[in-house]
Amino acid sequence: CVVSWLLCRLNRIENNNHPDVVTIMPDGLSIKVEQIRYLKSEFNKSGVESDRKVFIIQDAQKMSIGAANSLLKFLEEPSGNITAFLLTSEPQKLLPTIISRCQEVEMQQLTSGQLEQELISEGISEKNSHILANLAQSVVEAKNPSSLRVKFDCGLNDNGKTIVKSRTFSNLNHGAAALDV
Repeated sequence: CVVSWLLCRLNRIENNNHPDVVTIMPDGLSIKVEQIRYLKSEFNKSGVESDRKVFIIQDAQKMSIGAANSLLKFLEEPSGNITAFLLTSEPQKLLPTIISRCQEVEMQQLTSGQLEQELISEGISEKNSHILANLAQSVVEAKNPSSLRVKFDCGLNDNGKTIVKSRTFSNLNHGAAALDV
């Protein structure tokens, strides 16, 4: 059946088990030159299951300048049958020369309700899914709470006194399970 064949391929890609698909994501706070070099070395090899190779760069806006320039050289002189996906929520942070060599496809974000359901289907509790869906913009971000930014604004009680000071917390280093209160 074609559907089961496709689901099998998608599952292998999602689990980084497809030999013709390479996914790169930030190592710490950025995508480094070494990661792009690895990507380039993978595409010097021939395809295993097809003649097309695919690379996916998640959070492409987090490439260091060196990594972006290395990728640019690769995009300018592609070898073989290669398709690249540069995933970003902030395209303005990509080098204009990289953008000029790509076709932009804008995707709509999930609503918080849709995101909550996706998180539940990923095995995150309903309580945590509800909280994360209101803090994150994607499943990837929700599953990596260290990337979330949370801001608490000031509020006044009936006597006109501040009840919450304005604070911004970023790089929350707590897993989703730590959100249970």
